[in-house]
Amino acid sequence: MRIITVAFLLCISVTTLNAQKFSIKYFAGAANYAGDLQPKAYTFSQAQLVGGIGLEYEISEHFLARADLSVARVGAADRHSGIPADVARNLEFNSGIEEFSLNAEYDFLSLKKWKATPYIFVGFGVFHFNPYTSDQLGDKIYLQPLGTEGQGMNGFSKYNLTQLNIPYGGGVKVAINENIRLGFEVGFRKLFTDYLDDVSGYYAPVADLSPGAKEYAYRGPGGFGAYPAGSRRGNSGKNDDYYFTELTLSFRLVSNKESDFTKMQLQMIQCPSNVILY
Repeated sequence: MRIITVAFLLCISVTTLNAQKFSIKYFAGAANYAGDLQPKAYTFSQAQLVGGIGLEYEISEHFLARADLSVARVGAADRHSGIPADVARNLEFNSGIEEFSLNAEYDFLSLKKWKATPYIFVGFGVFHFNPYTSDQLGDKIYLQPLGTEGQGMNGFSKYNLTQLNIPYGGGVKVAINENIRLGFEVGFRKLFTDYLDDVSGYYAPVADLSPGAKEYAYRGPGGFGAYPAGSRRGNSGKNDDYYFTELTLSFRLVSNKESDFTKMQLQMIQCPSNVILY
């Protein structure tokens, strides 16, 4: 996939860069989503894991440019909802997420003068997802090819699995020393799709669905026939979102010419001013 190529190029860049304005960052934490199967805007309920690597460039004492590669998993199930109609619907999904983003970060305080600073960031990204559920044997069933709401029929196109998003959020970071930063960050993603969970609009007519689509469009009592065509399946008026809550650790890439170790070596071998060399 293209995002794997981007990751490879990012790694190559990290290994070849050797300037003090660059830092390499590692991060890990919890990933979650908000949508038709998880209506809460922010929660750790049903959270899964996220991790990744990033590259930062210090434009000034307050502004940074960031390139981040994240690998995460999100999911939710109606059975955990407190809404009776959703519990009866009995849908569930999981999806891996691979995301590459470019962001601008603003630090409110200079870490050259302060030990800690709050910060905010915003940017744009591209992500890949592929929602799936499980059958009665526990095998994965990928949902997008099924067209559970009639996608692929009568001019209703299927949603793309690779899309753009807008990352934004903020956090706080602490300067452990001149070259190491420890941080805590919450980052949200504005999406332009309501199908991260494969649920959006209305139940499609029976004629528009394959047997597999009918089985996974509604999994409650009575099967698909319990809901007539046109009944609401999800809230198409609001797109899905996902968000990460992470700990971050960044290391400045110090060039050999500027490293403290190299400076110490030069001082050790420097000739005294009163020594004459022949």
